[in-house]
Amino acid sequence: MSDNKYKLFRNFMVNELGIGKDDIEEWAKQAVAETVEKIVRQKNWDDLIEEKVKAQFRDTYTTQRAIKDAIAEVIERRLILDVKIRE
Repeated sequence: MSDNKYKLFRNFMVNELGIGKDDIEEWAKQAVAETVEKIVRQKNWDDLIEEKVKAQFRDTYTTQRAIKDAIAEVIERRLILDVKIRE
């Protein structure tokens, strides 16, 4: 039943209105382009860039800090072991 409704609607669009697949495709592309342009104009790029840089710094710092802590822990364990052996 719904397939029949689709065919009726499609035939009406093509035969009565002269609207084809290419027309709909072009309208969709134009609508998407306009929407993207509107969103890009509204976005505060300075804030976005600052937010991304801070996030990257936090991630990098956290990773570097974790690596430094892990290395310090290994060195500390070896030093303690070395001190105990020499006592």
